[in-house]
Amino acid sequence: MRFCLLKICFVILICLWNLNQSAYAKNFFQFHTTNIQFLAGQNYKIGDNDRAILTLEHANSHKYGDTFLFIDHTINSETYGELSSRLSFSKMTGSSFKKGIIKDILISTNYEFGKNISRLLYGGAVDLNLPGFSFFMVNLYRRNDPELLGSTYQATIAWNRPFKIRNSNFLFEGFADFVGSEGTNQSNELIVPRLMYDIGESWGNPRRIQVGIEFQYWHNKFGIKGVTEVAPQFIAKWIF
Repeated sequence: MRFCLLKICFVILICLWNLNQSAYAKNFFQFHTTNIQFLAGQNYKIGDNDRAILTLEHANSHKYGDTFLFIDHTINSETYGELSSRLSFSKMTGSSFKKGIIKDILISTNYEFGKNISRLLYGGAVDLNLPGFSFFMVNLYRRNDPELLGSTYQATIAWNRPFKIRNSNFLFEGFADFVGSEGTNQSNELIVPRLMYDIGESWGNPRRIQVGIEFQYWHNKFGIKGVTEVAPQFIAKWIF
């Protein structure tokens, strides 16, 4: 299973790399970015205490909405990923939904995949207009794990805020998942803020190489009562 997912990751990487070469893609996509990350940290719960992770991440905005994909491969362990696709009412109808703090209203889906994991979440989303933020997204899903009785909710927030200190560029980004109880699983919260520094700018190559610190807080990890993870991680990101 792990080898199959790694092959899928490789195929996706080649497709994303060729995205820049397609004339159709240039007309369809309004924005796209892809990066590879290396993370190393400790104090993880369940499994190895110290871990190194390789991540492939892609995001785009297109004529009808946006898409976000990430695939994590924990070295010497498992592979896990998520594919989020959203349809924008403003783009599909040609009408502006900008009303003060509200930037857009969307239909939102999220597919989670990995070893013995296959879950589809669906619901709605609101993008907010917040000063200084490139984006601030609030997604609310219906979550139904086929391995558990019943269903529940998941609220996912994602944000991205660039800022400068003197002549240096920084980025405050991250996400937070708030998941309700389902079957034998307890409600849990995963909060992952990240502070990045554009080190590539120092080498005359801005917005290509970033380094920073990611902080992972996971209360009732995997829905297991009393398992709380507080794990700082070093992160390096190459954007291409």
